[in-house]
Amino acid sequence: MKCAHCKQNIKIKEIKDSLTCPYCQKTTFILTCVHCESRFISKQFRSPYTCKKCKEKQSLCPEPASEQQSIEKRAVFISYAHEDKAWLTTIKKYLDFYKNEGLTVWTDQELQAGDQWNSEIETAITHASIAILLISIDFFNSRFIMDKEMPCLQAQYHNNGMRVIPMIVSQCPWRNNAWIKELQVRPDEAVPLDQCKKISEVLTSFADEIFQLLQSQPLEKKSTSFGSASVLMCNRIPQLRSFLTNYRVHKMPQFYFIHGREQDQHDSLVTRYNQTIIHKRIQEIYDVSEKPYMCEYVFKEYGKKSDDQQNTLLYDIGHELTGESTHDITSFEKLVNATIFEQQNAIIISHKIEEDFFHKDLLTWYIQEFWTKGCANYLKKYKHERIPQFILFFNIIYEAGFLNKLTHRKKKMIRWINEITPKNSTFVLIPELEPVIRPDVQSWFNTYTSDLKDCPHYESKRNECIKQLFPKPKGSRPMAVVEEKLVGFSRQF
Repeated sequence: MKCAHCKQNIKIKEIKDSLTCPYCQKTTFILTCVHCESRFISKQFRSPYTCKKCKEKQSLCPEPASEQQSIEKRAVFISYAHEDKAWLTTIKKYLDFYKNEGLTVWTDQELQAGDQWNSEIETAITHASIAILLISIDFFNSRFIMDKEMPCLQAQYHNNGMRVIPMIVSQCPWRNNAWIKELQVRPDEAVPLDQCKKISEVLTSFADEIFQLLQSQPLEKKSTSFGSASVLMCNRIPQLRSFLTNYRVHKMPQFYFIHGREQDQHDSLVTRYNQTIIHKRIQEIYDVSEKPYMCEYVFKEYGKKSDDQQNTLLYDIGHELTGESTHDITSFEKLVNATIFEQQNAIIISHKIEEDFFHKDLLTWYIQEFWTKGCANYLKKYKHERIPQFILFFNIIYEAGFLNKLTHRKKKMIRWINEITPKNSTFVLIPELEPVIRPDVQSWFNTYTSDLKDCPHYESKRNECIKQLFPKPKGSRPMAVVEEKLVGFSRQF
């Protein structure tokens, strides 16, 4: 192939994402279209870029990883209930003894006014090598810890090898938690800190143990050409293409409905949208590096009275968005004027709706009245005021059932979805999330692991992975099972 800069012929053995010309020492990028799978070269990585063959714009091709992303931060994340703040302060004093040795401790006390507290905590967990859990009855009673922090910690523990160390600060039934009871707890013999006679000795030993664990870990992360993000490209091209085609940066709210069965990973797809397409478009338009603000909300049973349903729904969503249980978002204008959104360019709300909790009348009011009319009235009242872009995902989860009954329920659900969405708005029904079949996985291996074929035991491990997923040639598996298996495969290299 020819260098995109100096036009000299470059001899290559295999195609990678980028090449350095031996003559002019400049980098040529090789971009792959997600629509027609054709390859073409470019002098620079532009996002979005337009495929020369099918003329489609796209932002899905991964950018080269920076050095900062490849370095693992030697940080300790502490998860605790605010009722145990005194214990946090005490333990942190002992850990701070090693501050000059490079040990850093992150807690939610590091958050500043106006920070995206939800995403900041997720980022801190991702960058930490060790997580300390201050175990007490208040820890287990904390909704935020159990619903938000624990899933992130478990994901890091299983996928990236994070060390998780529970520290028992007071007596509680921690052994009833299936995950925590499998971990090595501290203090020794699981004696709670509030019952220890020599607390200073216990915490001195504990801080030294944490420091030694950090010292024993390598700085460089093992990296491959693929990971948990690319796993979603397995059997999810139609969903990515649908969103890519329809998404536009616009003042009016946008509504996207994703439907499938429970283990089809609706949330992973929304996260993928946020981290690639939405993030890149917002970055290009507003010249910012921050990812859009995102929160998740689970629909529940709201009772019978319409007014009660609406008030409860707005109260719960206001709490999820702002983290304040008393925040008032009874109107679109009050939502936009919330202090936490002053510097935001895009806000994503991902709604999880189980089939039984699909309230047609409530959703009609929520989408048409609160969001569409509320935003239109606000823009009419404040013509020149800039507001964040609101992107709403509705993850419809079908219950398992016989195929003929499930098909009937799906048709009914799709009819309802079309009825509740306003005509003059961006409304997209994303193609249904289908289970993964064997050819999907084989195609994924061919696409994303081609540069690992020379690794020892690659073929045997690859075949074993496929065989474990599909003991028989025919059949399908839920995306959640496939995603976990493929991420596990990637960690072996």
